[in-house]
Amino acid sequence: MIQLVPFGTQLYARMLDFRAAHLRQPLGLTQDAADLAGEEQQLHLANVENGIVLATLVLKPVNATTIKLRQMAVAESMRGQGVGRDMVRFAETVARDRGFARVELHARVTAQPFYEALGYRVIGPAFIEVTVPHVPMARDLDDRSLTAALPAV
Repeated sequence: MIQLVPFGTQLYARMLDFRAAHLRQPLGLTQDAADLAGEEQQLHLANVENGIVLATLVLKPVNATTIKLRQMAVAESMRGQGVGRDMVRFAETVARDRGFARVELHARVTAQPFYEALGYRVIGPAFIEVTVPHVPMARDLDDRSLTAALPAV
């Protein structure tokens, strides 16, 4: 079940462990306090089944109309099963319900086709972030034709 996770809770701590294991450790990196700065003001989402974190993402407000999707991670065993798609659509609903009109993100180049299939478009040149090639992408949330019907959160 996808849910909003309050900052500082036990589930939030488990999300941090999941993010470190799936996003940082494979690159030989660790997570430190600087990586987590400002997270108390961000929205944390997790897909949890039977107490196990399957996926996470964070939404960081950029300005009054734009929110950044970051720290997206899906357990390797769950990839290709719609878990990531459902996380992004849920996040878009959360963002829209809070008055945001646009979602931006930095996608690993390997994940670019995934986001393009969800209606995101490249908005700038590729760059290196945390040692990996990324592309900046965005999607305007007023295009409901690409968004699966989800309940308001």
